[in-house]
Amino acid sequence: DLSPQLGSSAHILCAAVCPRDGTRFLCTGSAVWALSPAGRMAVVAGHESERGFEDGVGGDVRFNCPRGITVCPDGGVLLADTWNNAIRKVLIAVASPPSARAPALPHIVT
Repeated sequence: DLSPQLGSSAHILCAAVCPRDGTRFLCTGSAVWALSPAGRMAVVAGHESERGFEDGVGGDVRFNCPRGITVCPDGGVLLADTWNNAIRKVLIAVASPPSARAPALPHIVT
């Protein structure tokens, strides 16, 4: 049950799994979450209570109903930002050294 992490009002719209490390990426109404194989979860892009269209880093990014998510061979995540009529890419930064505690912060490009 992911309700404690996502909040009771959040609904998972779609999900994809990274074949390299097993991280699951989940889209909710305006955010992309990463769920590590160890069960750690964090928002990697967007903000659960603020919709819009804004490129940026982590919580500064704004989506409006992200759906249709897939993981690219380079480890980035492509998604359809449905109500913004855009395909967006989340580039996942690699932590130095990689941390098992939380997913790395991404940045967004259109």
